[in-house]
Amino acid sequence: MRIRDSSSLARWLRDVLSSSIFTLRTVRSGREVFDDESLWSVLGVELTFLRDVDLVLVFDDVDRIIDEYVFVALKVDYMDKKSGFDGKLSSALKSFEQLVKLYELGFDAVVLWHYFDWEVKDDVVRSFCSKVGEAVEKLPLPVIYFATKALDSRVFKMFKPFEVESRSDVASIAQWMSNIVRDYGRNPLIAAGGDVVQHRLQLREALGLA
Repeated sequence: MRIRDSSSLARWLRDVLSSSIFTLRTVRSGREVFDDESLWSVLGVELTFLRDVDLVLVFDDVDRIIDEYVFVALKVDYMDKKSGFDGKLSSALKSFEQLVKLYELGFDAVVLWHYFDWEVKDDVVRSFCSKVGEAVEKLPLPVIYFATKALDSRVFKMFKPFEVESRSDVASIAQWMSNIVRDYGRNPLIAAGGDVVQHRLQLREALGLA
């Protein structure tokens, strides 16, 4: 599949991750999951916002810290050399307030993934990611930030959460996400109990994991 925009990127990632099921319990489109009104209405936000969650990833949690699953909401954004990076940056910063509301649904983590086309220069990627990373660190709840640049149709260079020169594929990035969530990024609201626990049960039902 040729990636032209964020929508085609999300479809491609879903196809690749679905074929890497050894890493994931399941991967679902956000539109599918959030079509359940009983699920999205608890947040008091528009359905269109929740449908902006591109993918819902479910990992097995062998440690059963909360239950047997790790739920990750993933928002992806595709950028090429024609992108207006100032506008993209402004959009990313404005989205954080809504993204952190997903924790009220019982997600273990929220991940923002910026995917840069191979034609975007490394210095542009670093500058953009640095500004987004600074904003992420100031959030009241953790948003895990990934940024990669395509090297070809299957592999990437990682820029965030850390820059590495080695080539990474989608399955390895998904595994890194899982490890980071387990080690650093779990939803702190769940331990406090309350409505978020019931919302997590609704999320499990929507994912067919009740």
